[in-house]
Amino acid sequence: MPPSSLPPDLEALQRASTLLDEALTIPVINKKVGLDAFIGLVPGLGDVVGGVMSASVVVAALRHRVPAPVVLRMVANILVDMGVGTVPVVGDVLDFFVKNNVRNMELLLAHRDATQPPRAISQLGRAAILTAGGVLGLLAAACAALLGGSAWLLSRLLG
Repeated sequence: MPPSSLPPDLEALQRASTLLDEALTIPVINKKVGLDAFIGLVPGLGDVVGGVMSASVVVAALRHRVPAPVVLRMVANILVDMGVGTVPVVGDVLDFFVKNNVRNMELLLAHRDATQPPRAISQLGRAAILTAGGVLGLLAAACAALLGGSAWLLSRLLG
């Protein structure tokens, strides 16, 4: 779907996803890499920041009426990226090869209900609000766990 046919919020998210996952091309190997890979180089904190930035696609999926199983898959993609990202070197390699934000954006575009306008947050039903709250709560808990785990790992490596 050409970007011009997308609603403005999805067009902006698509640009942000591309920036996070495919902003630069490494000349010799012709491989695209984004800011997420560079942010992820900061132990713990980089993966949390990247995860929070990725959560905006999940919120947009809820607004654009993406079915719950697809939204849960998107959340799982983010949590795996954040979890593996805390492992030194392995997480950086994953960010180089796996384009999580672009993948989640593709899921959103493939499964959104384009026949209806996006819902405002105030228009979300109780189930969607609980789902959004659960997703954000899960991401917050994951962020706290990742920061704690990274701090512990760093102290073990340095101590």
